[in-house]
Amino acid sequence: MDEQSNIVGKSGPRDSKHTEVYSEWQLRSDINYRWKRNIIILLVLGVPVSLVVHLFVAFLLALSDRNTSISDDSGDSIVIEFAVFETETLSELPESTEIESSDAAPAALDSPLTAETVLEATSSTSQLIADQSIVPTLGGALGGALSAGMGGSGGASFFGISSEVGRFCYIMDISASMNQNNRLQRARRELQASLLKLTNFSQFYILFYSSDVTEPPTQHGWNTARRSTLTRINNEIQRVKAYGGTLPTPAFKKAMELNPLPDVIFFLTDGHIPDTVIGELRNMLPTSQRIVIHTVAFGQSADTKQLKEIATLTGGQFKFVKSGTAP
Repeated sequence: MDEQSNIVGKSGPRDSKHTEVYSEWQLRSDINYRWKRNIIILLVLGVPVSLVVHLFVAFLLALSDRNTSISDDSGDSIVIEFAVFETETLSELPESTEIESSDAAPAALDSPLTAETVLEATSSTSQLIADQSIVPTLGGALGGALSAGMGGSGGASFFGISSEVGRFCYIMDISASMNQNNRLQRARRELQASLLKLTNFSQFYILFYSSDVTEPPTQHGWNTARRSTLTRINNEIQRVKAYGGTLPTPAFKKAMELNPLPDVIFFLTDGHIPDTVIGELRNMLPTSQRIVIHTVAFGQSADTKQLKEIATLTGGQFKFVKSGTAP
């Protein structure tokens, strides 16, 4: 038994229980912080979005008024009247008198309201409106900022293995050997931390396997990474217990039956899996979609050979984690 195992043994069940309570409190704090941060970002970004929308509406109204004025003026006929004066009458006009034309163009048409005139209101939005319409601005530039602030630009990370996009399925070993060296406790914490790092409204699915397959009790189809769901699932993960053998094939079969299929699978085991798993998995993988499987060998007794083969087969990553240590 390694040094960390001795330390755990000396600390006793009381310290282990204290650690679990603190971990649960920390997870709840992280969820509350995530929610408050999202609200603040939405409030801060709402002001510039509102300003851009109002400027664009003003620009459209100005163009509409201009077009109306031009169409009205073009429809009226201009009547020019000529007057015939006698020579004596013309000679009596003062030399300084100027004849003003009543048909002069209105001032609004001499200096029409153009896009450049509206955009002078703010230099920060002028280029934005001139280069692109308001729809791609909200969905692209500002949408990217919203996503970045709320976790939308990232993906998932599990024991140091990162994946940027997709639907994420976690297949985690809960066999009886996971009770050794606090492996189950450590794996549960890592799974909970990974879920908290998911982008807002990402989809995830969790499968625990030993001699059979179990799921979180309230999981019915793909889960969406929002506050209420994460709180509920994290509480259910905390109650998972280790038992039985190490048979991952039924869990893989369940994952391949999901609709839609997962894009990424994180697969963890701490023991030896049957030699037939790689062949069975090869037959289960769909031909219509690529599914990347990242594998984690959790401790010295893990079947590293097959885990490496699974990762290589699907274009995933392999990670060895010494049980009880950081990834």
